[in-house]
Amino acid sequence: SVPPNADLVFDRSWAMTIVENAVDTVATSMDEAGQGERFKRLAVYLQAGTEAPPYNDLAGALGLTIAGVKTEVHRLRKRFRLALRTEVARTVSAPHEIDIEMAHLHAVLL
Repeated sequence: SVPPNADLVFDRSWAMTIVENAVDTVATSMDEAGQGERFKRLAVYLQAGTEAPPYNDLAGALGLTIAGVKTEVHRLRKRFRLALRTEVARTVSAPHEIDIEMAHLHAVLL
C-alpha cells in the first residue's frame, strides 16, 4: 500500500508538471508570434496566489489602455486554459476523462 502522503506528493508533482507544460506551450506560441516580451510581462497574471501589478502599471509599458490590458490578460488566460486542457488530455485514455482530471487538477492545486 502507498502511504497517503506519497499520493499527495505524486499528485502535486503531476499537477505542477501539467501547469508548467501549459505555460511553456503558451510562452513558446507567443514567442513564435513575436510576442515573447508581452508574454513575460503578462505571465504574472497566470500565477495564482501572487500579487499581480495593477493593470495601469502595465498599460504604459505595453502601450495599451487599461481596457486593452484587461483584454490581453483575458486572452492569455483563455490560451492558458486551452493549453492546460490539452496537457491533461494527453494523460487520459479517453476524452470523457478530461473533465474529471481537470477537476482533480484543480483540487490538487488548491
